[in-house]
Amino acid sequence: MYLLLEEYVISMQAQNNCNFEGSPIPQPNNIVNAHSFVMGNTTVYTCMSGYESNGGESVIFYNGIQWESTDFNCTGRIYVRKNFRLQV
Repeated sequence: MYLLLEEYVISMQAQNNCNFEGSPIPQPNNIVNAHSFVMGNTTVYTCMSGYESNGGESVIFYNGIQWESTDFNCTGRIYVRKNFRLQV
């Protein structure tokens, strides 16, 4: 029964964005042109509309001391229109 109680406490701490000592988990690094969704000790990054990922790791975890690092970033899409003619 103690194990179940311990799992419940850990689960509640994760939901409340607290580490195991009860201190608030710091916010992860902000990535330009990206949204971040923080759920407990997990952050998921997604690019804003009009931007695309470089393919870097979009999910990072807080290990109780610091957030993992990632090379994820979002760059603007470049649209090239071929055979464009301006008519006057």
